[in-house]
Amino acid sequence: MASLPVERGHFVWGSARQMAREPHRFIKDVALQHDGICAFRALHRRMVAVADPELAHELLVTKWQRFTRTRQSLNIGIIGRGLLALSGDEWLERRRLTQSAFTKGVLGGVAQASAEATKALYASWDAEQARNGSVDLEAGTLRLSMAVIARMLLSSDISGAMADQVGQTLRRGLQLILKRNTAIWSPPMWLPTAGNRALLEVRRELTGFISEHLSKHHEESSESSDLLSTLKSARDPRTDKALSAEALLEETKTLFFAGYETAATSLTWALYLIARAPKVGREAQRELDGVLCGRTPRYDDLPALPYIRAILQETMRVYPPVYALPRIAVGDDELGGYRIPRGTVVIVSIAGVHASPVWGEDRDRFRPERFLSGDWPRRAFMPYGAGRHLCIGSDFANVEMAIVLAMILQRYNLQTSTVVEPKARVTQVPDRAIKLCLTRRA
Repeated sequence: MASLPVERGHFVWGSARQMAREPHRFIKDVALQHDGICAFRALHRRMVAVADPELAHELLVTKWQRFTRTRQSLNIGIIGRGLLALSGDEWLERRRLTQSAFTKGVLGGVAQASAEATKALYASWDAEQARNGSVDLEAGTLRLSMAVIARMLLSSDISGAMADQVGQTLRRGLQLILKRNTAIWSPPMWLPTAGNRALLEVRRELTGFISEHLSKHHEESSESSDLLSTLKSARDPRTDKALSAEALLEETKTLFFAGYETAATSLTWALYLIARAPKVGREAQRELDGVLCGRTPRYDDLPALPYIRAILQETMRVYPPVYALPRIAVGDDELGGYRIPRGTVVIVSIAGVHASPVWGEDRDRFRPERFLSGDWPRRAFMPYGAGRHLCIGSDFANVEMAIVLAMILQRYNLQTSTVVEPKARVTQVPDRAIKLCLTRRA
């Protein structure tokens, strides 16, 4: 059995500093520099970084039972004990039940909610552009994402002030979880440390907010396109069980918490990349004008907009919002012919897989056209993960992003002089505010 390539690092702390400072960049770079797999050490912990698409598939799909989610993967359970925090039979039962709630009717509702939120964003952006000469891109996409997820998960339209308050709480929680995940030592939650108290406060605030809206929700007066209604009425196809009141609360919290920033982040990157590549914007506008002729897009229009889909796919290839997936070896094992000792944390760098040499010599370029042909490497594209734990909200996010992107490009030409680099929160976000200049199309 072959020996793993090793990144030596510092003789005391190994690569702990690089991991804490730039986890998204370090894991990607160290794996790609060693042909897709490399071992390293962070203090006492032995880790392996993977960026080879075939090894990532082996880990996440073929051997998912032998490489399970780590403590870091499950830390979101501090906020909500939903799918992201469960494992084993409990996870499987909840997954089957929750999956059945994401119906075609719900996705149609996502499209409608996204269109309404984008129209509200128009008004906000037009006023901001007139006032400042540009708009704050990420602030706008975060507000929009909050509006969509509140409408679909809570059947509510929340005020701007409340949206900002809840958004602040969610972002604080994400930052605290990132800090916990990259810390040398994470104290048990029963210890009253400053970080633990802050996380518990985030949980209290989010639980209170979600509980209040759940109590106002009446199934008999809700439409089927409301995800909360379908979650309430969902049944496990094997056992016919429904979600308990407690499980409904925890799953709603988890979906709200996990879904808020990811779609907003991908939209931010997509609009930034289009603003830096105006030819892409013009090609998308030609497609939109030919298919929609100026009307608001609907869910059924999306199959006729392949270039919009390709822009989003290429955006998530270049800047995947979730940049890494850690797993832990439950026993002595092997991966691609390399020995993996029990207890080793193996981290799939999604950013690294997306920059794999299989994408060709132009892999560092933003080129949506690569997704218009049928021969792009499927295993080298995993923005929502892969295998058993593929993100349950992927279709929700894809519909939301496609509708929003289509409507923004129908209305505006985009420009920016801002140049950004990715930085790590729980998702991979721009390292500074992007000032986007909007010009109304004739």
